Amino acid sequence: MNGNTQAAKPSLTARLVGGPAGFRELLQRLGPTFIKVGQFLALRPDLVPQEYCDELMHLLDRVPPFSWREAQAILTEELGQEPTAIFAFVNPRPIGAGSLAQTHVARLQDGTEVAVKIQRPNIRELVLRDLSRIRVLVRLFELSNVTLIVSPREMVQEVTEWMLQEINFNRELENMSRLYRLAERSPYEVIPRPYPHLSTARVLTAEYLRGVPVVQLLSALRSGRPEEIERINRVGVNRDQLAANIFTACLTQLFRYQFFHADLHPGNLLAMPGDAVGFVDFGLCDYLDATVRERQLRYLSAAYSGRADLMFKALMEILIPSEQTDVEAFRREFFVVTSTWLRRRADNGQNYAAAAPSGNRSPTGQWLIDVMQLARRHSLQVPSGILSIYRALFTAELVANQLRVTLDLKSVGEQFFTRLQIEEVLRLQEPSEIQPTALSLLALLRDSPTQLQQILTELSDGRFALNVTVTETRRSVRAQNRRVLLLVTAILSVDIALLLTRPTLPEVFGLTLAWPLCITLLLLYVWLFIQWRQLQ
Repeated sequence: MNGNTQAAKPSLTARLVGGPAGFRELLQRLGPTFIKVGQFLALRPDLVPQEYCDELMHLLDRVPPFSWREAQAILTEELGQEPTAIFAFVNPRPIGAGSLAQTHVARLQDGTEVAVKIQRPNIRELVLRDLSRIRVLVRLFELSNVTLIVSPREMVQEVTEWMLQEINFNRELENMSRLYRLAERSPYEVIPRPYPHLSTARVLTAEYLRGVPVVQLLSALRSGRPEEIERINRVGVNRDQLAANIFTACLTQLFRYQFFHADLHPGNLLAMPGDAVGFVDFGLCDYLDATVRERQLRYLSAAYSGRADLMFKALMEILIPSEQTDVEAFRREFFVVTSTWLRRRADNGQNYAAAAPSGNRSPTGQWLIDVMQLARRHSLQVPSGILSIYRALFTAELVANQLRVTLDLKSVGEQFFTRLQIEEVLRLQEPSEIQPTALSLLALLRDSPTQLQQILTELSDGRFALNVTVTETRRSVRAQNRRVLLLVTAILSVDIALLLTRPTLPEVFGLTLAWPLCITLLLLYVWLFIQWRQLQ
């Protein structure tokens, strides 16, 4: 070994948090609230580097349960009666204890099995206290050499809103009830039936879903031990079909229901009989309004059909430019990233085992991350509602990848959007949709002659005016002006160079113009070079 070779100096990040693995361990040591924050960040590659997201996906929301005596006291206080007067049976041992609540299996008087989710004592005060500590922790990223896509203040604000929603059981009940009604007849997704009369701000009662937690499947596959893989094979889960149902359920909630589960962490998904996907934990759900739905539908339909030009056009309808945005530079990088993704997808047919041997991310998942990061880098704002959509899609892709399936998710997406477009066309043929269109056409036919006559009169009188609004940013306008100046200077340089090729030049006061023209040409060349570099 060369004696002059020095060991690489650890980065500030490594010294502060120990890199991705050290950061995960730090969150686990800090306690329940920080574990939930880590799970949130694991699904936000637009906020933190991808290697941190990959490591934080291994965080398990498992903490020691609180005592049955405390749980019983909360049930009595919230429901107004002793648990024995309401339930035929309540198992005092929880089936799961998370950072915010724990869940007990119970049986109603009619024999129905339910899951009773009980909020931890004083959890709201604990969360608010920990969120103030998180503000300090996030500053570590800012001081280190970790590249942050957004400011720590923005990150803390979003985490705060997310955590406060998680501890609002009234809101979770509303979310669950709405999704239950929407998906009641779905063959590929199962939403537990809620029991509002047995639910309060701190207690949530719902149907108990008997399924295999997806996190257990992933843990067994990740271990690589033959006995673990054999165990999950005996469960009888068809991983390809399960992955297809997770992806289809995600798209259905987004584009049919326009209301979707926004926290698709593997710990919130169950493999149900028939390979349907069961959903739990509805603290985070989001709504997709009609305008956003239409734009996202165009964007993702183009993505799954492989039309990069249509993808960019639809994407620019979604993103919000700022004064610092260089749209042309973003366009160039978008097409580079997208062409790479389309080529990889064509080469392996979205075969996850072949495309992502590391088991961390799929080509499509990586592409979604790259596009979000490109938008941030070029000062294009991604609306918060859009981020929750991409988070859901990214997680569906990621879970499918980690299930190690050979399924072609590209075809699943294509089939879904093809069926949806057919449904949209058929819906437009319904009388309720045709009537407004017919009325608009009649009004147009009625008013067109008058409006045409008015336009012709204004044209003949010279009073016709056309208002044009320019939406280019200042940076784009400056760049365009610089290009015009560059072109004019280049033309002037060519003219001077042509003059210098003449055998004789006029003289002024007995001095030839050759030297002044040469100096002028040299200065123009220097100016051209400087302006050209500024345009790069």
